[in-house]
Amino acid sequence: MNQSPNRANGFATASLIMGILAILSALTMTIVPPMVLGCLSIILGLLSRGDTRLPHNYALIGIITSASAIVINIAISILAFQFVFKNPEALEMYHDTINETYEQMLGFTFDEFLEEFGLGGELE
Repeated sequence: MNQSPNRANGFATASLIMGILAILSALTMTIVPPMVLGCLSIILGLLSRGDTRLPHNYALIGIITSASAIVINIAISILAFQFVFKNPEALEMYHDTINETYEQMLGFTFDEFLEEFGLGGELE
């Protein structure tokens, strides 16, 4: 049975849904879900073409929203790392959080862990 080019297939619909989920999860400032959903959406959008030359509109919108989510995710990640590592107070808070986490999980601080290997304990 020959499928008409205007009729959406499952891959195109899945690409659209995952693209929307990717952009929504990018706005929640998470790192992994937008990347995974975005990449899957782009792959499904490209697979939805089948034998035709152009993807269905749903797939095209899914690819565009996924690419946007990935770009937004990368920009937010870069800005967050820039903020933490350029701001001395934020860097100190980050260092304290790492030490507290290590203390709770392992019974010794991250600084003590680094000193054990002769790497020094203070982040500068």
